[in-house]
Amino acid sequence: MRKLLVFAAVLAVLGTLFLVAKPGARSTTAHPASAPTPASTTAVAPRAPAAWPRTPAPAMPAQLEPLFARLAAAGGDPEALEDASNDTYLALIAAFADPRVLAAVEEMLVGADPTTAEARVAVGALTGAGTPEAQAVMLRLLAARGGDVDFMRLLIPTMGFAVNPGRELEDALRTTAGNHDQASVRTVASLALGAVAAHVATSDPARAHKIVDEYRGKLSVASDLAAIDDSLEVLGNAGTAEVVQAVAPYLHDTRARVRADALEALRRIPTPEVESILLGALRDDAEADVRAAAAWALSYRQPTPATLSTQAAVLAAERSENVARTLLENLWGGLSSDRATVLAAVRSAADSHALPKVQELARSLLAGVPPG
Repeated sequence: MRKLLVFAAVLAVLGTLFLVAKPGARSTTAHPASAPTPASTTAVAPRAPAAWPRTPAPAMPAQLEPLFARLAAAGGDPEALEDASNDTYLALIAAFADPRVLAAVEEMLVGADPTTAEARVAVGALTGAGTPEAQAVMLRLLAARGGDVDFMRLLIPTMGFAVNPGRELEDALRTTAGNHDQASVRTVASLALGAVAAHVATSDPARAHKIVDEYRGKLSVASDLAAIDDSLEVLGNAGTAEVVQAVAPYLHDTRARVRADALEALRRIPTPEVESILLGALRDDAEADVRAAAAWALSYRQPTPATLSTQAAVLAAERSENVARTLLENLWGGLSSDRATVLAAVRSAADSHALPKVQELARSLLAGVPPG
């Protein structure tokens, strides 16, 4: 459940790059047509060796040394590394206007250890650049390093976040999702396809519909829990309106895990119908895992007085620590939307909630709020 969190894991690995690089901050400047273009950009899905052969790290191409200097200087200081990663990410995107820099990044990544900060930031910058040339580099890396599972786990999820994802990128993900011999790589490629659907839903709804329809079809014939889970997660990443109809039969499944997955798949659909479904499951489902899924899905939505009031009421009676903690965090996130409701609920939890750890969390949240 929640393999979509593989995307969150990648975002965490990349620091806060995608938070810094919101649409208004990302460069969409096209690269010059003279950017190097090797003969093939077609993705393949080679068999993965037992262990990808690691070679000594290649020398940093000269064009990249100034861009990565601050990243190297950050050392092991987490705060300095986060700041340097953000700055390096944005600097790389701007520098990609020079095709020599883009070629140097590709040269570096062909042999890079995916666990290094340089590799993580460089892959993130390719994703955020939003140009055909940067996406072509990702496709060539997918072909060149398809057998390196660790690198695929870095590259493929970020491909799903590509700005203006092209058809070739979409097709490469589809090929990898269908043909790669490693199940974990097939899974992340499918999840990335769902994210592509979300990105093109407005600009090219036919492409989004095709992806959603593919996985709706897979869901309709899935019989085991893993297959149902996989398809629901992809549909959840897509988050288009038609997902509601695809997911609806699974909201009342006898299996709690399936109900939870179905609720999570609705998290990004901002309709009153979905809000009602999530709040109903939060109030009424007997299984804590399902209520936790509903609470988590609600965390993706803009808080309103109505949703905050319902969550406050559920929190008071909730006896699952996991659910209660998520509700507290949701409520606190809505402090600016309905301060009175939120403070009353959190103060009540701090004073008298049945779970000591929930009381402790509530008190920590209130620590910075003046009394009264």
